[in-house]
Amino acid sequence: MVGGFSRDAPAGELAQFADPETVTRWWSGPYARAHVGLLAGRGGTDGRGLVVIDLDMRKDDTVLPPEYADVASGVDEMERLVATAGEVWPDTYTVLT
Repeated sequence: MVGGFSRDAPAGELAQFADPETVTRWWSGPYARAHVGLLAGRGGTDGRGLVVIDLDMRKDDTVLPPEYADVASGVDEMERLVATAGEVWPDTYTVLT
């Protein structure tokens, strides 16, 4: 809806999306019903960035190999991967859509 919002945009073009007054004006006016967009995987100078993992529900007609027979969603598989790695499920921001 607003030009300049892309993974490859230079910092100068992205600055408007970090300005609270601009964003408030957009979401209070012309884009009041817009969805929120995030640029994932764009690391800063310190190498950190936002990582998004989309853990979808298994669709009824999905055929999976036998070792995944008990997997109902991406959450099930993520829990398995975390346990296999000997880690704990991280405390993160979570959104259910």
